[in-house]
Amino acid sequence: LGTVREIQQTALAKPCPDLLPVAVEGLFSCLVVTAADDHSAGSPRAEPVGYAVYIPGGERVYLPELAIDPDYQEQGYGSTLLEAVCDSIAEEEYESVRLTAHAEDERVHRFYREHGFEMVERAPDQFEDGDGVVFERLFDRDVDAHPRRSDDGSRT
Repeated sequence: LGTVREIQQTALAKPCPDLLPVAVEGLFSCLVVTAADDHSAGSPRAEPVGYAVYIPGGERVYLPELAIDPDYQEQGYGSTLLEAVCDSIAEEEYESVRLTAHAEDERVHRFYREHGFEMVERAPDQFEDGDGVVFERLFDRDVDAHPRRSDDGSRT
């Protein structure tokens, strides 16, 4: 929990400190992404570089936190983690996954749109420091959990 807690504190502007212990106890689902960390004293070992917590409820799942250590951002770990979460959710036959992001954070908006999410509503005063926007990704139970991409990276 220590390394994941450090990621939570450094990667998120407004983390929810009570969320991780509950997820680790198994009350919510939690996935962790790791990277090989070559230590001078021995062989590489897997170190957590990010995590996601998601909460099933009815026909949809809510994703309150997805965080990647700032030293590992922009290296594909967030995409890998998000796709693993979405694959897991789709396999369990939920209809969608939702999350809330800060309304002004265009970099985060772009990331989620690149992974098949659409903004579905505004959430006024969602955060202490401003509004939020709700993103949702729908799953077609007859299709793969994530949009297909061609060799050039475009969606098909």
